[in-house]
Amino acid sequence: MEKKESTSSEMITRPTFLKLLSRYDTIIEGLSKQGKPNTQTLTLSELDQWRLNELPSIIQQRKQESSQEAWLEKDEVEKLIQWKLKHGTFRPRLMKLVESNSAEDIKNVTRDAFQIYNKSWTADGPQESLGWLCSLKGIGPASASLLLSVYDPLNVPFFSDECFRWVMDGVDDRWNGEIKYDFKSYDKFFDEVVDLRARLKDGNEYVSACDVEKVGFVVGKEMAAGGNKGKGAASKQKEEKGESSSVKKRARDGDTQEGDSIASRTRRSKRLNDV
Repeated sequence: MEKKESTSSEMITRPTFLKLLSRYDTIIEGLSKQGKPNTQTLTLSELDQWRLNELPSIIQQRKQESSQEAWLEKDEVEKLIQWKLKHGTFRPRLMKLVESNSAEDIKNVTRDAFQIYNKSWTADGPQESLGWLCSLKGIGPASASLLLSVYDPLNVPFFSDECFRWVMDGVDDRWNGEIKYDFKSYDKFFDEVVDLRARLKDGNEYVSACDVEKVGFVVGKEMAAGGNKGKGAASKQKEEKGESSSVKKRARDGDTQEGDSIASRTRRSKRLNDV
């Protein structure tokens, strides 16, 4: 009998990871076809293509044409939030809050946040720039990570429900638990993504943080479709072996709620690749 491949983030192999990654577009296409067609708005598939491919290219072009400066325009941030609401849980008030930001504020804040990201990585990782982005109305840690992920999709994972639950399974059993959308949770999640990318490295080739996000989304959606709402995969497999999951302990500051500044935080993680 052929051994079933593990899809837990702690045990997954690179071939299995890439196999799951190849199913992402199909799942997005399927989700795009759900509900009533609306010719006035872009589908999830169209928004996904724009977020993953077109917008990062636009940002890189801005860097080349503006002495390495980059920023997001108001319509781009609103479009990213539209993607987030279609991709995850719909929150009607969120878009109105984001739309209340001025075009000037969005351009200035995102430009400053990207500059902070470039200068402060070795000391603070992405945390200081995420805190800066949270000065915009309607932008909390999850949305801030989305904005920063299009600037550096190689290293910055979006704080999505599915990816967080998948990556943190085995560290904490998160498939059923409530997610706290704060900087402390993102900090733990970010470190685990760094560790996962390092483990799946093939020579000098790393999987991207964006690819980790995609695989987490695939695992989450396929588990939901299969009715598997029990304990996480890693927890189940370790229990079968008579092992207990160990919680990785790291020294951290206290909880930082949405919108709080975290410029004074430090971290050990570093980028695995440059942009």
